[in-house]
Amino acid sequence: MPRFIKQMKQRQEIDLKLIEEAKNGSQVAFTKLYKHYHNIIQYNIFLLVYNTLDAEDLTMVTFEKAFTNLDKYVPANEFQTWLSRIARNTAIDFIIQKGRRPSNDAEINDSHVLGLSHTRTPEEQYISKELGKRLDVALNKIKHNYREVIKLRYYDDLEYEEISSRLNITEGVARGYVLRAKRKLKNLIVEN
Repeated sequence: MPRFIKQMKQRQEIDLKLIEEAKNGSQVAFTKLYKHYHNIIQYNIFLLVYNTLDAEDLTMVTFEKAFTNLDKYVPANEFQTWLSRIARNTAIDFIIQKGRRPSNDAEINDSHVLGLSHTRTPEEQYISKELGKRLDVALNKIKHNYREVIKLRYYDDLEYEEISSRLNITEGVARGYVLRAKRKLKNLIVEN
């Protein structure tokens, strides 16, 4: 058996043991899993959002989601693969939501509240504009009804009930459209 396959199997056995301990409330197990996968996940997220601060925040969100949903992890899959899928979805949801917010330097964020100065660098401004362009391109590639519900939900901040009323569809259909539209956008953004 090749060495790297043996190492993968060993890693999976360690992960399974740590996951079981974490499910039983072991903070040490949580910490070990976090320390082992933190850099990998943060790097993968950075490749999608191109911003170190956002990647750090989204990494924390990813681990929070993963640790909250450990009971949904299926041991037949590698833990890193499962965690990476959560990270990817978290980052893409962030990109979709960020595309609806104005991207100017006057935005209030935690660093302003805390009295810290963090103005966006020209590189961060460029990357933000590029993400906006990628989102616009992706939006234009999906069906009109999907594009419409995404704009109502994320640009106009409407609730599902309001969307269903405005489009004269049921609330369930509105939720389904938003879900399918997000999936299509995620696939299109990742492809570009």
